[in-house]
Amino acid sequence: MPLIGQIFGMTFYMYYDDHEPPHFHVRSAWFKAKVDIGDTGLNEVTGRMRPQDANRVRTWALRHRGALLDNWERARRKEPLERIED
Repeated sequence: MPLIGQIFGMTFYMYYDDHEPPHFHVRSAWFKAKVDIGDTGLNEVTGRMRPQDANRVRTWALRHRGALLDNWERARRKEPLERIED
């Protein structure tokens, strides 16, 4: 599971053989979740995600939507994913 980004103690990953729709995974010491790239919806949240963490994840996803979709396509082609720096 390649690391694609990191902010505020949260790490963002994508799997190479993951299912549609395009999404990424976020983890912290307190929670993990799946984030839809299209609408930045938070899915399959386990643990305790604070509202400010949800806002940070959504803001990051919106800011980097193009790079996230590019990485999603790279993952489909089994190419190395690019790290998204904030």
